[in-house]
Amino acid sequence: TLQWEGFREGIDDIRYATALVKLARPAARDEKNVDRRYAGCKALQVLSRFDKQKDDLSECRLEMIRYIEKLTKLADTGKMLEMLSGDYGDFKPTVKRLTNYIFKNCPGTNKNLLSDLCDTWKMCMQVYGSVPEEFRFPAKLEKMHTKVMILCKVNEKPEISKKIKKRAKRLEQYTYEKDGLMIRPCRSHAELIVEGKVLSHCVATYAESVANGKTSIFFIRRADEPEVPFYTLEYRDGKVIQNRGKDNCSETKEVVQFKNEWLEFIAKGLMNSGNRDCA
Repeated sequence: TLQWEGFREGIDDIRYATALVKLARPAARDEKNVDRRYAGCKALQVLSRFDKQKDDLSECRLEMIRYIEKLTKLADTGKMLEMLSGDYGDFKPTVKRLTNYIFKNCPGTNKNLLSDLCDTWKMCMQVYGSVPEEFRFPAKLEKMHTKVMILCKVNEKPEISKKIKKRAKRLEQYTYEKDGLMIRPCRSHAELIVEGKVLSHCVATYAESVANGKTSIFFIRRADEPEVPFYTLEYRDGKVIQNRGKDNCSETKEVVQFKNEWLEFIAKGLMNSGNRDCA
């Protein structure tokens, strides 16, 4: 119906405007790239002048799209050129598809979108010798990036991984889930490497300590995304030593509450079983 079509276009306009603002604001503060700074300032100026009562909304929409495409290209031209000229077997990315993908995802929180996508394609070449369809322009990039990284098992040491896996079997009893969050022990050296790379912290350096039982590392996850790193917790001598998220960020209130409930769960389990094997 006409009413539904109008509603759908209104939603699209909000998405375009949101995407443009997220691209234009940092661009307008860019002191190194004059072209990007100018385009960002112009885009914000154009947005401020739109009058939904008087202006042709179709023209406004096209204007926003033009600035989104321009700012996207100016934001990371070097990385785009690297991706477009790379060897990905039978997969040949185009400017249009890459730009569309960036636009659809730019309202999100992934600041390293192009780098993560490029890394995903390169790792796919190592694992598969090509880039499978599901990895090309994934709706959940972080999840697919993690998946292929695990398959690569970058720099994994089999002897350490074997010890970690053996300890993990004893620590599985401390797996816990509540209110949309879950926690489980690290199960291999590869998982430690992936955790550190995705969350940009140094947990991978704890591999030998984990393998030798000097400390224990647990992964906190969203229950509906159990393979996507969220928070990394170190547990030793009956207490939490540290619990860090992306870029070593501190715990949110939600995570603190979940951690405390998990500690109560552990305490009850240790009292009932007399088992002390939790570092």
